[in-house]
Amino acid sequence: MPATKLLCSVCCDAHELSEFRFLKCGHGFCNTCTERIRISTSTCALCNTPYGEYPPRPIYAELVEDTPEARTRRLTADLSTIQADPSLENLRNLPQRLRDAEHQSGEGMSTDHSETLLAAARTIETVVTPLMEKVEKYRGVNRRNSKLRKQNDELQAQLRLLESQLTETRSQNQALLRDKEQLSEERSLARSEVEELQRLYAIQKVKTKSLKDEFDRANADYQQKIERLQKSITDDVLGTTPEVETKDSGESESEEELEEAVPDDGS
Repeated sequence: MPATKLLCSVCCDAHELSEFRFLKCGHGFCNTCTERIRISTSTCALCNTPYGEYPPRPIYAELVEDTPEARTRRLTADLSTIQADPSLENLRNLPQRLRDAEHQSGEGMSTDHSETLLAAARTIETVVTPLMEKVEKYRGVNRRNSKLRKQNDELQAQLRLLESQLTETRSQNQALLRDKEQLSEERSLARSEVEELQRLYAIQKVKTKSLKDEFDRANADYQQKIERLQKSITDDVLGTTPEVETKDSGESESEEELEEAVPDDGS
């Protein structure tokens, strides 16, 4: 295959593609001219577009010989590749290339090359047809898988939300359990305090009853003493008349002493 070179518009020399650097505007020059322009003006030598933020870059491309014989060789090589690896990547753009090859099979191509090309095209087509059917089938599967992946993503999002809510609920439950334990302890303490108060109240009640009984007995004794004193005074008054005045005076004094000695019932 003859070598394909590019013409530099500055030095007017032919260079390999790997020796060219292309600018932002799309124009390209050889490495030497590109560096010289960058140092002197930093603009394109053809359109004066500034280099800008993008430095000159190489372009990676595969140059091929575009002749009927070369196209025949490439299609024959494609046949071997497809037979060895009938993948979708190897079948990309193949139908258009077959139509172009059939259209150009009579343009300056020898009979042997033409027959080889047509045989390769027919062979490739027999391989392509079932593969294209599989491709369509796989495309349908991919569409369904895409839908399922979308549904799975939605379900995963819902699952994460539920897990977050579950974690929050568990945290709230733990807080409630701690509150419950604290309330239980406080209730137990209050119950103990109530029981202690009830015990003290029962003791005080017994003491109060004992004091009341004792007071009642003492009051009864005082009443009996008063009655005896009153009876004694009455007997003395009725028994001797000459001593009435004296006894009356003594009686008054005795009554005053009794009133001071006997406590009031209401106290």
